[in-house]
Amino acid sequence: MRERCRLLTAPAMYIEHVYILFMLSLSVDCVNYDFPRGVRPNVATFYDPSKDFVCFDGLVTIPFSQVNDDYCDCNDGSDEPGTSACSNGWFHCMNSGYLETQIQTSRVNDGICDCCDGSDEYVSNQCQNTCSLLNEMARARAEARAKILREGNDMRLKLIEQAKQIRLQKEERLKKLEDERVEAEKLKDSAESQKRFAEEVEDAGLQVYRAQEEKARIAKLEKEKEEAWKEAHDAFVNLDSNQNNILDLEEIQVKQTFDQNKDGQVSNDEINWFLDLKDVEVNEEVFHNSVWPHVKPLYMIEKGLFLPPEPHQDEPLQNENLETPAEENLEKEDDSHYEEEPDTLDKQDDDDEEGNLGEQEADGGQTGEGEVTPEHKESTEPVYDAFTTRLIEEANEARTQFNSAQEALQNIEREMQQIKEKLDMDYGPEDEYSPLDGQCFTFTDREYTYKLCPFNQVTQAPKSGGSETRLGSWSSWSTAGDGPAMIYDKGQSCWNGPQRSTKVFVECGSENVLYNVVEPNKCEYQMHFKTPAACKLATDEDKLGHDEL
Repeated sequence: MRERCRLLTAPAMYIEHVYILFMLSLSVDCVNYDFPRGVRPNVATFYDPSKDFVCFDGLVTIPFSQVNDDYCDCNDGSDEPGTSACSNGWFHCMNSGYLETQIQTSRVNDGICDCCDGSDEYVSNQCQNTCSLLNEMARARAEARAKILREGNDMRLKLIEQAKQIRLQKEERLKKLEDERVEAEKLKDSAESQKRFAEEVEDAGLQVYRAQEEKARIAKLEKEKEEAWKEAHDAFVNLDSNQNNILDLEEIQVKQTFDQNKDGQVSNDEINWFLDLKDVEVNEEVFHNSVWPHVKPLYMIEKGLFLPPEPHQDEPLQNENLETPAEENLEKEDDSHYEEEPDTLDKQDDDDEEGNLGEQEADGGQTGEGEVTPEHKESTEPVYDAFTTRLIEEANEARTQFNSAQEALQNIEREMQQIKEKLDMDYGPEDEYSPLDGQCFTFTDREYTYKLCPFNQVTQAPKSGGSETRLGSWSSWSTAGDGPAMIYDKGQSCWNGPQRSTKVFVECGSENVLYNVVEPNKCEYQMHFKTPAACKLATDEDKLGHDEL
């Protein structure tokens, strides 16, 4: 017969499925139990000394005298709860004054003190009873946790009140925005009607100008085409020294302008570079379409068409020097003008911007060397009369007003959508986590600084500097496991891996603290976050007595 002592405690408080015992009273109740060593109290009735013992599996029945005789008779080890005879049995530590526990029977009398009351080493009887000391330590931890729980719960209640105010403010703001949206829609519709009317009037006023502009555009194109053809024709006539309407090598060869390498003569290779027609006869049409784009820059220089103009008072000369095409490096001429000599081809356009002899207009048209004529200097913007100008200005103003009204409406609708999303957000049963939205908390280890922004995202950044990496965006709560956890998914993808994701375990704490960040699997992170929002005292029906202490 052995004596079992139990501590009688007041009801316990419960934090996140862990019993926290707050000792309000403590007494020791010692009760005598007449059952074999190592037997669990809840199965003690199966060990009746007046009856044969039936193994728990029901396969073997033995005399009770064979229980704890240091010989394993039952396959399940149930006949030897107090010895190490059976490798699969369990020894129950009474641990009077502390938590009862069980150890494998193979650890009984192995020289190591596993039970705080020393009952597992009864042969040597050399283990001190440390149950009272462990009880005091457990009580201190329980009281510390209970204090954190109470303080955290008080803060949680304040967070709930704060959350109520946040929700109320958002609801009031949403109602106000709804009224503003109605007015904004009216303003937008009115502005749209005014814009439509103003544009119709503007369009009618511009019709006559559009016809005139199209006619002028076509006339200009025709004129430019004629001028380009005349320019090529005059060049052909000038080069065709024998006037047989065919250009041959000799006629080109006498033109020193085509001596690109400056060796004093024009070689066949240099001529072929310009003509590049093999056996094709170069008549005026072939010259105009295929040869002129190549020879035009050199020919214009030979004819002195690149003379710089007189400096203008309001237009400074941008390029003062011009290299010859023989060096194949004509500089860009941006908005610079050159005069033509009186007896040269008229109305040449400046188009020697790149200086590459082969990069000319594909259609063989005018490439633009020479001074820009007054006709080309004129602005391409049409000139409207005063009435039409006023119509355009009024239409522009109507468009501006409409754009402003539309933008104002979109801003209101965008803010309304954001507020609705916040009102629908799961901030906990009592919105206790709502005040955390908009805040961020950091944790730094040896390499990275991690940042948790509840209900938004999780990021990491190198301590040495660099851009942030998104470890996930807010998704939902997870209740699987020992407590609540925040799930953040769809983060930035890992190299040759999945998108990053983070699970944030939420615990009770007296202040908001992010700690203990790990990456158990590739691109899957885990964080622990303490917050008063997670501190909740159990309700009366959840308070449970715990008599192990």
